[in-house]
Amino acid sequence: MRIPHLIRSACLLTALPLQIAFADPPTVDHAAFDKILKENVHGDRVDYLNIRANHWREFYDYFDHIRSIDPRSLERDERLALYINLYNASIIRTVMEEYFEGYHFHTDYRMVPRAREIEPAESERRMYTQPRFYPGFITQDSMSTFPEFRTLITLGEFIEPRAHAALCDANRTSPRLRNHAYTGDKIHDQLNDAMRDFLNDPKRNRIDTHIGQARLNPLFKKHKRQFGSDEDFRYFISHFSGINVSVHNITYLKADDRLNFIPPRDGEWITATRQVEYFQKPGGTASIWEIPRFTVLFVLGRDGNLIQVYNPRSNDAVWITAEHTRPTKWTP
Repeated sequence: MRIPHLIRSACLLTALPLQIAFADPPTVDHAAFDKILKENVHGDRVDYLNIRANHWREFYDYFDHIRSIDPRSLERDERLALYINLYNASIIRTVMEEYFEGYHFHTDYRMVPRAREIEPAESERRMYTQPRFYPGFITQDSMSTFPEFRTLITLGEFIEPRAHAALCDANRTSPRLRNHAYTGDKIHDQLNDAMRDFLNDPKRNRIDTHIGQARLNPLFKKHKRQFGSDEDFRYFISHFSGINVSVHNITYLKADDRLNFIPPRDGEWITATRQVEYFQKPGGTASIWEIPRFTVLFVLGRDGNLIQVYNPRSNDAVWITAEHTRPTKWTP
């Protein structure tokens, strides 16, 4: 008796190796970002200028890799790790591209940048693009602000309040940027560790172990509703701090929005005191572009009244006159 065609096909399918029927879901490679963080995050400070000077190529390559991923193809934990890393990398990128003397970063007024959209040959010559916004696969809109992106991570898609401690907003009140990337296979342990570290950091939260009094980071005041009822909130703080906190003894610290950056330890740095013309070589024709006021520049050499500097906007060495420059004043 002949086996009907459909039954025979079904038998053949069941004989296929299991790894074909149950293929592993796609993952994202965060190794490049992890390496950058390990080399440039020290304690609660970030060496943005070193990333700008020495790691820009692999940093933007990481953005290009992220842009090639369809988040809908990822499992929840992989997608959550992707979004957290993208948030932190976007903050770093914005500071790195905008940095000038006395710079303060405020997420409320900025959009999330997206990966560069310039030709490969152009990317060899130019380091930065004009401000752009991340593609709409993150939200239903074509662009997203940092607060909207944070809400998507902590409340919208994932309902993950622990992630607040993983998102660094580049100021000295914000949770410190960890010196590693988040990954889907470790995300829950990493988020638990980040929240415990944040709550037990006396620079950012102060909890009295004897009377259960807590002076919490302003982040908790701003997002308190995401933690549920007052009792849910008290339990959350108590659980991750390891201290039994009374709901009636919770107050909030003031914000410190100074940039969490590391002043450079080597070399000579100057600041443009006004918009300055630059030249590709001494005695050459001035560029149609100018270096903006307060831009911080690394000195490569001097020739009389001329200074050779590294221009972060064009990723090359240019010459300017010393007339409208002064030594950079680093904020402690």
